[in-house]
Amino acid sequence: MEKRVKKKEKGLSLEQCIRRAEEYVADLGVCVLAMDVKGSATHLEEEGNRYTKRLARMVSDLNHVFEKYLPFSKIIAGNEERGFKIIRGDQVIGAINYAGAIKKIYDYQKEHYPDIDLYWTVAKDGWDEKAFREVD
Repeated sequence: MEKRVKKKEKGLSLEQCIRRAEEYVADLGVCVLAMDVKGSATHLEEEGNRYTKRLARMVSDLNHVFEKYLPFSKIIAGNEERGFKIIRGDQVIGAINYAGAIKKIYDYQKEHYPDIDLYWTVAKDGWDEKAFREVD
């Protein structure tokens, strides 16, 4: 008889993201919110550049709408940066200064970009490999 191992779901729940962010923001004043596109290889194969442009538009909108929660910070790569950016082609990361912003960002993304399905996590900084593996 063959044993089936249930594959662990990637990412954290919204509540888990908020709790983790509360802890990091209390300690550091900021944390990293990271999102990874579910099934990105399929989307890119089927939709190509259109999907990439849609993701870039979402990032631009998030940066504009949630600017007050996106501080200048060196937390991601050691260089002072502000806002969300796309890395590795299908991941979106950015430093936030308020854990409550996660729910607002989540709701906005679901309302305005429901076609972009995401895994979510929160990292202490840009070198928090354990957190990034949760969505990779």
